[in-house]
Amino acid sequence: MRKSLISIGLLVAVAAQARERVLWDFEWEFCRGAETSSWRAVELPHDWSIERVPGTECLFDQKYDQGSGCLPGGIGWYRKKFALPASAKGQRVFVEFEGVYMNSDVWLNGQHLGNRPYGYIGFEYDLTPFLKWDAPNELLVRANVEQPCSRWLSGAGIYRHV
Repeated sequence: MRKSLISIGLLVAVAAQARERVLWDFEWEFCRGAETSSWRAVELPHDWSIERVPGTECLFDQKYDQGSGCLPGGIGWYRKKFALPASAKGQRVFVEFEGVYMNSDVWLNGQHLGNRPYGYIGFEYDLTPFLKWDAPNELLVRANVEQPCSRWLSGAGIYRHV
């Protein structure tokens, strides 16, 4: 019995080696607010709650300043444009988010992939059914942080690796 378990473990290890993982922290764009008209380049991990809101001097949201340390929440959008080589056609492609705070929605080429209401756990989506192999692809991520949502700093956005 023990020998069988070792053999199964080796098979799993061999299968895992065939999987290619690519760090996708670069060449993202970000737009704060409901309007998606002014994108700017960002690298991940990214937390928009620690950026000053244009036109304000204070980081803390006065509306919720009750000793909780709430920073501004709201809506933030992330966008990544990418292309895949034709030679990759036939392979399954996933995107794995290590953390998006909070209430995130993800779309690929206009197709909604899903919603993740919480922000402290990783998740992934299968991109394969909606990929374009001969044209640019667009991945959109929307995070909606409603304050107060945590005792102390919760962060906002894609705050871990992709």
